[in-house]
Amino acid sequence: FQRAKGEPVESNILKLSEQLNKFSPKHIIAIGGGSTIDIAKLSWLLYEQPDFQLNKVDGSLYDLNLRKKSYFTAIPTTFGSGSEVSSAAAFTKENDFGKSILISHQFIPNQVILDPLLGESAKLETIYSSAFDALTHVIEGYVSIIKHPMLEPIAVSVIKNIIQTMKKIMSKGINIDLLEVLCYSAYYAGIIQNHCSVGLTHSFAHQL
Repeated sequence: FQRAKGEPVESNILKLSEQLNKFSPKHIIAIGGGSTIDIAKLSWLLYEQPDFQLNKVDGSLYDLNLRKKSYFTAIPTTFGSGSEVSSAAAFTKENDFGKSILISHQFIPNQVILDPLLGESAKLETIYSSAFDALTHVIEGYVSIIKHPMLEPIAVSVIKNIIQTMKKIMSKGINIDLLEVLCYSAYYAGIIQNHCSVGLTHSFAHQL
């Protein structure tokens, strides 16, 4: 199924979940950027639990008890959001403006497939914005008051990798090796963001 353009909104999530109900898949595969993976998560939720009320989401941590009908695989094609390893799904409620966040560890996919070739056709502007998205996530995670000693050295490595890769892209242009670095950097940045609660910077980004 092709999702509607733009970031996930409640009405589009409902439409996609209705399509899933008609199709009754045993495995859902989300191929795309962060918004695609997020709308797939939320549609999957409504496919499994049709009575769940998205308009009542309040930022709490939910135990959604998924995987009664379907498993979930995420294949990112842009390397920045980290949605492929995130417990969160962002969307906009009907008649609302800012993002709402539904958080459940059940949203972490059964499988993640990382393939830098999928980012080859992306515009340079998309690659830049995605890389800075990942960089923001990993810095937010590193400076978070919630410390994670296993992830701190990974965070330092990811920050260095993204900055060095961006410099190489600026001087030499994009190639598959640089895309591969960004692909894995975004993946690890997503893990860091998911474990080390991010703060005001991230909340500002949602409103903007």
